[in-house]
Amino acid sequence: VLEPGIEATLSHASCERVGIIGTAGTIRSCAYQHGLAMRRPDLQIHAVATPLLAPFVEEGWLDQPSTRMVLREYLKPLIERGIDTLVLGCTHYPLLVPAIRRVLGQKVRLVDSASTCAAHVKSRLESLTLLRTTKSKPTLEIHLTDLSEQFETLARHFLNADFGKVK
Repeated sequence: VLEPGIEATLSHASCERVGIIGTAGTIRSCAYQHGLAMRRPDLQIHAVATPLLAPFVEEGWLDQPSTRMVLREYLKPLIERGIDTLVLGCTHYPLLVPAIRRVLGQKVRLVDSASTCAAHVKSRLESLTLLRTTKSKPTLEIHLTDLSEQFETLARHFLNADFGKVK
């Protein structure tokens, strides 16, 4: 997830001030910050831990007033620093893009680390000729160690697919 996200962040020449949001662990690891700084030492990088966002997504609160209020608080220091790019450093966060756009507006470029990772995996599978080529509908079984009440709804939203019963 990191490398494709870093590559996508740096793919625009206009990228000068990068904000990063992610879970406390992701931000504390400095993985994105380090990866970006190693490739572009001149880059201004500002990271903010956003630990409430993943639970909001898991609850299905994608664009509620409370979600936007929390986003405004989390994004305020990044807006004040004039970021031109925001890295969504958690695979949950793409579902919050409409709410993030309401707070940030259209001028800040969003880098979705989940989509960039998926594109990277697809490219890699193509280069190894391992990409699925049949047109039949694939099957998917999901097995969890802990089933939350919201998981099936959230998974359908994430995957944009019906997959039967979660086990």
